[in-house]
Amino acid sequence: MSMKLKALGLGLLAAMAMSAVAVMNAGAETGGHFTSDASHTVVSGKEDAKTGHTIKFASDGGTPIECTTAEYSGTISGTSATSISITPTYKECRTETEPVGEHNVNIDMNGCSYTFTVSNTPSGDNTVHFVCPKEVAGALITHPNCTMRMPPQTPSGGVAYKSVTVNNKSAITADVTAFGITAHYEAGICIFLGTKHTATMTGAVTLTGSSGGSAVNIGATG
Repeated sequence: MSMKLKALGLGLLAAMAMSAVAVMNAGAETGGHFTSDASHTVVSGKEDAKTGHTIKFASDGGTPIECTTAEYSGTISGTSATSISITPTYKECRTETEPVGEHNVNIDMNGCSYTFTVSNTPSGDNTVHFVCPKEVAGALITHPNCTMRMPPQTPSGGVAYKSVTVNNKSAITADVTAFGITAHYEAGICIFLGTKHTATMTGAVTLTGSSGGSAVNIGATG
């Protein structure tokens, strides 16, 4: 079963950096910082299928699943932070075999989120972690015929960041290439394909910052 999800930031998923940096090297040092003009910053991102600026999640084989929109939210506490957690919300998801506008897939994050770190060197460790509360086994993706769970993990690959300008403020675009993601089929006819599969997450999302309702500059530096 293959899935295209507006995911990473993790999602992001999420994305942070003042200039383009290399994709994650798993053995490299972390130590970079996300930055903001404000002491408390709300970070947000929104994907829209119409723009084509999305992140896709695909597991082995099967019918793809698409979400019309995905939104991301998080915070930066202080003007500098060594990591940032971004929570995604997926809306209006369907399998490609369903008519447009008929949504038959539910994605429940169960409190899970993506945590991003920045390297302190150009070839460093720009890592994305999928993190869940201790009592939660992972995000749950439910289709009428299949149930899939994605447990907490740190996949291989990573994120390449670059600075962009949105509404005259510095924002961040993250290009995500995460692979070897573990996913489990728990119920439905998909379990006949095997209960454990690997997946990849690729694509991009842009994040902006605000404080007190006003836009602020955000970025990341090593």
